[in-house]
Amino acid sequence: MSTNTKSEIIMDDKRSEIIQSKEDYNCFLLIYAAYADYDFSEDERAFIISKCSLEIYERIVSYFEELTEYTRLQVIMQNKDKYMSCDHDRDNYFNSIKALFNSDGEYSKLEKTLLNFLNHLL
Repeated sequence: MSTNTKSEIIMDDKRSEIIQSKEDYNCFLLIYAAYADYDFSEDERAFIISKCSLEIYERIVSYFEELTEYTRLQVIMQNKDKYMSCDHDRDNYFNSIKALFNSDGEYSKLEKTLLNFLNHLL
């Protein structure tokens, strides 16, 4: 017997519908990383849009903002095997995150901590 509530089931269904490509997943990871220092700068926003499209960015950021921190991590983990299937993919995502952290001219201690956390998580 399942113990999921109706809202959790709906959220699981929505998670599987929103992230549909590597570009979507990369955009989600970059938005997650951009919030590491609690200052989502215009430079970071512009960098993320340069890696996807304005349409994808707006769709993913709107979805991202609806989620709790726990659910955001679930989205990352649930899509990891699908969109980060080899070391090359992983390296590309981490290089994008590092470039994002440098895009606003500040690579903060919080950003370094998040990168270390994601390195262990993924």
